[in-house]
Amino acid sequence: MDNYILEIHKTLLKSQGLSNPQDRIKLINSAVALADKHNDVLWGFETRMFLINAENYTPSSRYSFPAFAWILDQHERNIGLFEEKEFLLEYKWLLGTAYGLTSISLDQIHRIANDFKEKLLANGYSLRGLYHLEALGLQQFRDFEKAKEVIALIKASPLDELSDNPPFEQTLEVFNYLGTGDIDAALIAAQELFLDRYEGLNTAFETYTIFAMEFYRIKDSRQFEYFELAQRKLPVFDSNDCITNIRSRVLYMYLLHQYEDEVCWDYFEKICIWAHESDDYYSFFFLKYASCMLKNGGKRKFSFPVYLPYYREGMYDLGELFVYFKARALEYALAFDKRNNNGNFVRELDNLLALSK
Repeated sequence: MDNYILEIHKTLLKSQGLSNPQDRIKLINSAVALADKHNDVLWGFETRMFLINAENYTPSSRYSFPAFAWILDQHERNIGLFEEKEFLLEYKWLLGTAYGLTSISLDQIHRIANDFKEKLLANGYSLRGLYHLEALGLQQFRDFEKAKEVIALIKASPLDELSDNPPFEQTLEVFNYLGTGDIDAALIAAQELFLDRYEGLNTAFETYTIFAMEFYRIKDSRQFEYFELAQRKLPVFDSNDCITNIRSRVLYMYLLHQYEDEVCWDYFEKICIWAHESDDYYSFFFLKYASCMLKNGGKRKFSFPVYLPYYREGMYDLGELFVYFKARALEYALAFDKRNNNGNFVRELDNLLALSK
């Protein structure tokens, strides 16, 4: 075995022992660079697959898209060196991620989806995995009636290794019922998620938090019961997940603030760091809820890293942070609405600010 291949092996093995996803990504990137330095396409493929899967545990796809573009290019240039089946799961994840990036147009998303569809059929897969992503995109467009039709297609399609994901499908259905205002149906659809029945995946905290937020939004007294249930599930969730499910942590942070729990600011400080390099949708999601926490002003001390654009020494003026966070949230909302050809994100930002204490 050549020395550089041995070094790549050691680097990848070492990366798997790191608990912080960002540390893993940094180390894997060095393995990618080593493979490229020696023009080793096969190890360039292997290291990039490691990179994409490592970044899947963060709210960012910063390295994954260029890595996957390289994989597609090399697949066409080196027929037979690696098979399409080897990277279709990563393709599915990145297609889903594309909906959360304002730099990717709807036309580009449709072209990517069509290419993914062709590859699914060519390799003997059903379209169930593609329907997952179509429903996800329609929910982002807030077209819940059309998403309902696609969810029916999901249920009617055969299962395969790219689509055998019950918790994802159940979450899709829960969100769709909530989007149409049918909370009773959403609660029924969420039963398996509440029970944490899936090995290696903690669904209860996120699900209880989502319902607590929905009950808060409609001023239903069940908000307190579901928030308490979420709190009970938090230790298990924290022990198994570092950054991935940033959305549920943002909602939990927001509800802590609405219930006047000072712990909310600990979450705020951490998520500011996580959200800094997140994909557009996650950044927007955080900024809109964080803006609500800042809108009443005041002074507070934070230990932010110097690379954050709003870093300063000493106390922070929450009113000044509010101006910055709201402006950034509005910037994202306008970009998504322009891309999606609707006004949903701006309207939801305004409604949330009006709802919050």
